[in-house]
Amino acid sequence: MATIEPAKHIARTEALSAPFTVDDLLEIPDDGFRYELFTGSLLVSPAPTPFIRT
Repeated sequence: MATIEPAKHIARTEALSAPFTVDDLLEIPDDGFRYELFTGSLLVSPAPTPFIRT
């Protein structure tokens, strides 16, 4: 999981300011990554994959 500090994260069209809010999170496009907020920092991780038992 990667943490993106608010001051350094740049959205596709504009820079977002610190700290991140739920409104900022809702503006991020669905690109297959999982985005989470933790005390104003944006956490980015790959989307979960389905677990298949064989």
